Amino acid sequence: MDLNYFGALHTARAMAKKMVEQDDDKPRRIVFISSTVGLMGMVGFAQYAPSKYALRGLADCLTQEFAKHRITFHVYHVASIATPGFESEQATKPNITKILEGSDVSGDQSAGTRARVLLDGLKDNQRDICSDFFTDLLLHCSLGVKMNIFSLPKVVLGALLFPIVNLYFTVMINHTDFDF
Repeated sequence: MDLNYFGALHTARAMAKKMVEQDDDKPRRIVFISSTVGLMGMVGFAQYAPSKYALRGLADCLTQEFAKHRITFHVYHVASIATPGFESEQATKPNITKILEGSDVSGDQSAGTRARVLLDGLKDNQRDICSDFFTDLLLHCSLGVKMNIFSLPKVVLGALLFPIVNLYFTVMINHTDFDF
């Protein structure tokens, strides 16, 4: 929480304060980096996922609070990124988590590709940006008051697919021996 939530909160507070002081009526953006597990819990991420869940709520609140200053807060819900950090976390990650998330990070999950997805999302003024199709479906199944008519096809698709995905996760977790 100190790094993922409070670090983001304090940084955003300092940046927003500077942006308000500029008072030149230009739209401004602050981006929080979240995760796919910021939209769903997953075994092995109990220390991480709640701090990423919190960023979404923070972005929603701050966007409303700073609307008159034309400051918007965006959240990038990114899946695994092929980095040395990802490789090193495999040593301590429970096997069930590796199975569920998939530990083979392909080239399309490179840091450069993930950065391009973020920049493209900002160019399109997306408030919630997703790195992949699965994360995008999760997002659209949990939009709440942000849902609009354009979200409907993904909401319907998610409603059809996620009971199956949930059943798969449940069976895998309940029938796999794992230690923490």
